[in-house]
Amino acid sequence: MRRASPENSGAIQDRTTQYLSEAQNIPVPRVGGSLTMSMEEDDPTRGAVTVDVDPTATGTLRLENATFADTGSSERTGVQGQVAYPILAPATASDGGRPYIARASGSFTVRSAAIRYYSTPGQQESAGPADPTTFTLTTQDASPRPVQFSPRIETVATIDSRGRFVDEVTLSARDGVWPRHSDGSFVVVSATADVYRTNAFPAEASEIPSNLSPVAHLELRTDPKIGAGLYRTSTTALPGPGVYTAVWRIERTSQDPDSVAHFPARYFWMERFATPAQTEQLAFTPPPPDPVPTATPTTAAIVSPIEPPASPPVPAALPLTGVSAPPLLTAGGLAALAIATGVCAWRRARRRAQPAAA
Repeated sequence: MRRASPENSGAIQDRTTQYLSEAQNIPVPRVGGSLTMSMEEDDPTRGAVTVDVDPTATGTLRLENATFADTGSSERTGVQGQVAYPILAPATASDGGRPYIARASGSFTVRSAAIRYYSTPGQQESAGPADPTTFTLTTQDASPRPVQFSPRIETVATIDSRGRFVDEVTLSARDGVWPRHSDGSFVVVSATADVYRTNAFPAEASEIPSNLSPVAHLELRTDPKIGAGLYRTSTTALPGPGVYTAVWRIERTSQDPDSVAHFPARYFWMERFATPAQTEQLAFTPPPPDPVPTATPTTAAIVSPIEPPASPPVPAALPLTGVSAPPLLTAGGLAALAIATGVCAWRRARRRAQPAAA
C-alpha cells in the first residue's frame, strides 16, 4: 500500500486497526451447551429443566415422562438459553409404582462464528458469515424419582375372649398406587394406635379428649412382599371393664429412612376418635355365686312294716282241744279261736244239765 498509494497508506492502516478492534468486541456465538434436570426434594413430581446455551441460540425442548408446568405439553418451542422451565413429572409415568426417570432433549440453532469464503480462481474473492449452526442436547434425572402416595387405614375392632383389643386393619393407597423400590419390593409403612378407655360410649370426634390417656398400644408394619392389604394386630389383656376405642395414625417422620421419600412433605394421617368400627365394650363379668353345697344323698330310713296290735296273750294250750296256741293261730287265726271257745262253752253247759235231769 505504501508503494501503490503512499498518500493513503496511513489511513488504510488506521481503518484496519479499527476493524480489528470492532471485531474483538463482537462476542463469538457459542456452539453447544447443556441441559440440567432438577427435582424438588419434598415433591419428586415437580422440578425444572435449565437450558444453558448461547443467548442468541433458540430451539425446541421435548420431555419424556414429564410436561411443562405452565402449558401441560411435553414440547416447547422458542426456547432460549439461561432459562429454567418448571416441569411436572406425574407418578403415573412410573411402571407399577417403581421409581421412574424424566428425560429432556433439545435442538438449538445459533449464529455461526465461521466465515464462508468464496473464490473465483484468477478473478474474484469474497468472504462472509457462514450459515447458522444447529446442535442437540439431552439430559435426564440424576436419580430416579420415587413414587409418592398417601396411605390410609380402615379398621374393624373386636374384643376377644381373652380380653384383648383385636384390630383388623386394611391399608390402601389413596391414589391406588402403592409404591415399590427399584428391586420391586413394596415400600414399608409403619402405623401406630393408642387405645383409650371410657365409662360410656363416647361421641365421635376429630380430636382426642384432653382428659384421656392411653391404656394400651397397637403397632403394625406392612409386609414388603404384600404392601396394601389386611393386617391383624392386638393388645395384651385390657385392664378391666369399660368402653375401648383405638385411634390409628401414620406419620412421615416415623417411617424407615428408605420409605420417607415416598411420603408427601409433613404427611400426617390420624383416625377420628370413637368411630363406631373402633369402639367396643368390655362388659363387667359378675363374680361367680356363692358355692351351693352339693346335697349328700340321704340314706332312706328303714321303716318297719306296721304290725297289727298285739293280740291278747294266748294260753299255752286251749282246754279240752288238745291243740297248742301257735298251731291254732296259724291254722285259723281268730276264727279258729272263736270256734274253739264256743265248743268249750257248749260242753260245759251240757255237763251241768245232765245231773239235774236224773
